[in-house]
Amino acid sequence: MKQRQRNISGFTFIEVMVSILIFSLAGIAAASIVNGSVRATRESKEISEATWLLQNFMSESETKLEAQGIEKACQEKETGKFDPPYDKYTWTRYCTEIDYQLSETASKLAEQAKSGKDDDDDMSESENQLLKVLLTMAGDFITRSMRELHVEINWQSGKNPRQVTGTSHFVRYDQQPTLPQVTQ
Repeated sequence: MKQRQRNISGFTFIEVMVSILIFSLAGIAAASIVNGSVRATRESKEISEATWLLQNFMSESETKLEAQGIEKACQEKETGKFDPPYDKYTWTRYCTEIDYQLSETASKLAEQAKSGKDDDDDMSESENQLLKVLLTMAGDFITRSMRELHVEINWQSGKNPRQVTGTSHFVRYDQQPTLPQVTQ
């Protein structure tokens, strides 16, 4: 009698375990990719919301400066929290004076110009004094008329503190120049 050879088709236990391991690793990698994508989407949404809040708050602050004037509306430093649904965001706003000292800059330029000219071409002392007075007036006017407005939006993203900031320059053209006292 002839023995028949059986054709056994199937998988061994080791082959099954290896394939389960490969599928498991692929599943873990896919879950990690999806988790990273969800995190990146959440962070992108938070940054977009914070930037939108920054733009709106900056516009409100500029409107407040325009309506109330620099003296009343420009605070040293203010902080607060947004209303729901944005209550996870906080804001900080402060104004700084921009000190323009044109007279010092002009004096330096005048000295540089003098060093390259003959004595006959030098400005007279009275012209130099007048120039300094005019530049001092202009510098004082610009200093009183301009402010640098800073706004920061802060929030917590997981364990990490996050922040977006904006800076704007505000000018009030209705300020009156101060005239120096003339003594004789």
